[in-house]
Amino acid sequence: MKVKLDDASRLWIAGKGNELTVKTVDVNVCCAPNVHDLVAVPGKPKNTDFFHKISVKKH
Repeated sequence: MKVKLDDASRLWIAGKGNELTVKTVDVNVCCAPNVHDLVAVPGKPKNTDFFHKISVKKH
Protein backbone atom coordinates (compact mmCIF):
# COMPACT_ATOMS: atom_id res chain seq x y z
CA MET A 1 0.00 0.00 0.00
CA LYS A 2 1.30 3.45 -0.88
CA VAL A 3 0.13 6.46 1.07
CA LYS A 4 0.80 10.04 0.03
CA LEU A 5 0.34 12.86 2.51
CA ASP A 6 0.12 16.53 1.71
CA ASP A 7 1.39 19.22 4.09
CA ALA A 8 -2.08 19.88 5.51
CA SER A 9 -2.47 16.18 6.36
CA ARG A 10 0.94 16.11 8.04
CA LEU A 11 0.01 19.14 10.15
CA TRP A 12 -3.31 17.52 11.13
CA ILE A 13 -1.53 14.31 12.20
CA ALA A 14 1.08 16.32 14.13
CA GLY A 15 -1.74 18.15 15.94
CA LYS A 16 -3.23 14.81 16.98
CA GLY A 17 -0.02 13.50 18.59
CA ASN A 18 1.87 12.28 15.50
CA GLU A 19 0.12 8.91 15.46
CA LEU A 20 -2.51 7.75 13.01
CA THR A 21 -4.31 4.45 12.54
CA VAL A 22 -5.32 3.54 8.99
CA LYS A 23 -7.64 0.57 8.76
CA THR A 24 -9.69 -1.11 6.09
CA VAL A 25 -13.45 -1.29 6.20
CA ASP A 26 -15.44 -3.80 4.18
CA VAL A 27 -18.81 -2.62 2.91
CA ASN A 28 -21.22 -5.32 1.82
CA VAL A 29 -24.60 -3.94 0.84
CA CYS A 30 -26.89 -4.87 -2.00
CA CYS A 31 -25.95 -1.93 -4.22
CA ALA A 32 -22.18 -2.07 -3.53
CA PRO A 33 -21.02 -5.60 -2.70
CA ASN A 34 -17.41 -6.24 -1.70
CA VAL A 35 -16.28 -2.61 -1.51
CA HIS A 36 -13.13 -1.93 0.51
CA ASP A 37 -12.41 1.51 1.90
CA LEU A 38 -9.86 3.09 4.23
CA VAL A 39 -10.53 4.97 7.44
CA ALA A 40 -7.94 7.19 9.15
CA VAL A 41 -8.30 7.64 12.92
CA PRO A 42 -6.02 9.81 15.08
CA GLY A 43 -3.92 7.85 17.59
CA LYS A 44 -2.70 4.29 17.70
CA PRO A 45 -5.01 1.27 17.80
CA LYS A 46 -6.06 -0.18 21.15
CA ASN A 47 -5.07 -3.68 20.02
CA THR A 48 -1.85 -3.60 18.00
CA ASP A 49 -1.84 -7.34 17.23
CA PHE A 50 -3.35 -6.87 13.76
CA PHE A 51 -1.52 -3.69 12.75
CA HIS A 52 1.91 -2.98 11.30
CA LYS A 53 3.76 0.06 12.56
CA ILE A 54 5.36 2.28 9.95
CA SER A 55 7.21 5.56 10.19
CA VAL A 56 6.68 8.29 7.64
CA LYS A 57 9.46 10.60 6.60
CA LYS A 58 9.00 13.74 4.56
CA HIS A 59 10.96 13.74 1.33
